[in-house]
Amino acid sequence: MKRILAIFAHPDDETFACGGSLTKWAEEGAEITLLCATRGEAGRRMGDPPFTTREELPQVREAELRQACEVMGVQYLHFLDIKDKEVELHEPEPLTSILRDWMEQLKPDLVVTFGLLGRFNYHADHRAVSRCATEAFMSSSHPCMLYYPLFPAEWEKASELGLQQKDLVRIEITDTWEKKVTALQAHRTQMEQEKWLWQRDSARERIAMFEAFIPVIHPKLEK
Repeated sequence: MKRILAIFAHPDDETFACGGSLTKWAEEGAEITLLCATRGEAGRRMGDPPFTTREELPQVREAELRQACEVMGVQYLHFLDIKDKEVELHEPEPLTSILRDWMEQLKPDLVVTFGLLGRFNYHADHRAVSRCATEAFMSSSHPCMLYYPLFPAEWEKASELGLQQKDLVRIEITDTWEKKVTALQAHRTQMEQEKWLWQRDSARERIAMFEAFIPVIHPKLEK
């Protein structure tokens, strides 16, 4: 894959969902563009102890995401400037059209975004991004692949989601695991209170050495 488009709702979504894979693809030479719908300004965490204010949080979280992208090798970052927790107000339009335009312009080999199965869809913003990105993908004139990230535990118990492991994609991130952890740590406002992340042994217990995805084939590639 030479060109990848990742679409997520908030700063840190990308690292949690697929930071190891993004890093792996970047190290293999892929050009990666990340679209972030919001700046996460409605988040309740401000660091532990708090080191920012509600007014400063959008700028701080943007800076954290830029640092995480640098760690992962994500070359291009664009914010869609939607207010946090209001993404669904832009659904289906204009968000679907905006995302379709990005796909038509970039012509990615792979699009990565949240799906509607599993624990990643707990947030309304995640679900709205998933629906709009999926519709944009399906209606785009450019055929490519779409990956929906799963938690590793969901891959291990795929049948509970009505899936089979043989139909999923598993990517080993042993070589990029350290950078995934470092990228997560870059999101200080959100992650400083997660004490386990800052201890190597406890981080290894929580963050798997692989990432899993539900692959979706563009309709034009199925014909």
